[in-house]
Amino acid sequence: MNEKELNCIALKIKSRREELGLSLEALSNKTGLSKSTLQRYETGGISNIPLDKLEILSKSLDLSVSEFLGLKDDQNEDNPIIRTVARSMKKLSEDDQKIAKDMIDFLIEKAKKQNE
Repeated sequence: MNEKELNCIALKIKSRREELGLSLEALSNKTGLSKSTLQRYETGGISNIPLDKLEILSKSLDLSVSEFLGLKDDQNEDNPIIRTVARSMKKLSEDDQKIAKDMIDFLIEKAKKQNE
């Protein structure tokens, strides 16, 4: 991981933690990682964040590993509504995810009919 990538990840960890209103202690409790480790991640003091730790952080901060790494998903682009829906879907049970998908499919079909 080069310095630019590391700084990007460090900034994303800190900004997302603050966006969620989490203290370092609260994130530590949520992830099982020590406060000092989290602080070193946020400042770039640790230059190699293990993938398993990045996965723990991504789940706790409700970001995908791709978002941490700055990779774009063609479907999500920079649309905050799509990102919010995708994050919210992860919190639903499998049955509720299917219901939500069926509702979205219904709305897509409705929009297609209106545009004909």
